[in-house]
Amino acid sequence: MIAVDGTKISGNTSRDANRSYEQIAREILEEAAAADAADDERFGDSRGDELPAELVDRSSRRARLRAAKEHLEAQVRDAQAEHADHLKARAKLEAARGGKLRGRKPVPPSAVVDPAARANVTDPAMQEQSSH
Repeated sequence: MIAVDGTKISGNTSRDANRSYEQIAREILEEAAAADAADDERFGDSRGDELPAELVDRSSRRARLRAAKEHLEAQVRDAQAEHADHLKARAKLEAARGGKLRGRKPVPPSAVVDPAARANVTDPAMQEQSSH
């Protein structure tokens, strides 16, 4: 169903607001040139997307990569320690009850880092968030 109620709405248009294709293109290019000039004034010779100083240095990059690798390896060690603690608690509970617990035994975690595991090498705070 289509309905028209005849409501009159005032408009704010003008013949002067009409633009040709060439005028529109010229305005876009003028805006881009102004933005480029502002960027040149703000950043000088640099482009504005350069890496921070701590990321440019190769040795600091290697150190961050090593730290990220150690973080992932620590996650594996923590998971294995947690599993061992769980098995000890399970054994105590079985001893207290005098028999084996029902259900499947806990599966041990992998002893190697999952190749799909990720660590953030630029923001340690994100690395901590990703591990939980």
